[in-house]
Amino acid sequence: MNKILLRIANLRKKAKVTQQELADSIGVSFQTISKWETGVNLPDITILPLLTEYFKVLTDQLLGLKPLDGETYIPEKTATKDFWNQKLEYLLRTRKSYWNDDYTRFLISQVWKIDKPISVLDCECEYGFLGLLLLPYLPEGNTYTRIDFAEDLIKKGKVLFES
Repeated sequence: MNKILLRIANLRKKAKVTQQELADSIGVSFQTISKWETGVNLPDITILPLLTEYFKVLTDQLLGLKPLDGETYIPEKTATKDFWNQKLEYLLRTRKSYWNDDYTRFLISQVWKIDKPISVLDCECEYGFLGLLLLPYLPEGNTYTRIDFAEDLIKKGKVLFES
């Protein structure tokens, strides 16, 4: 899930209104506005429509999930190839602790009840961990396709799958 980064302070300053004026308009105290702007609290979900209407923005813009009009979107570091190419050792070290073999086997046979070949599409920034985890416990004849944009991870995945 994306990080919520309330844009209330930016919008309020752009509109040239005080915390008190905004608070009066939507029926809360100026201290509440201050807490929202400093990240101490988040507004109640019932307040979001009032704020979006007041500032004439989308909820996603208010929550910082999309850029405000006129802003250039700057992707998070995790949306870059270089970020993931530098995380290979971390991924190799940590992913195995997410699942264990017994649990994987249980999910496939008892929960998902997979007894025929399936096609697995893996869209993640990894080295093919999901395929390496699932394929040993799936019936013969499965296909596994992995999509990624980090070249170093793709190369490492190829080496791991060859073995």
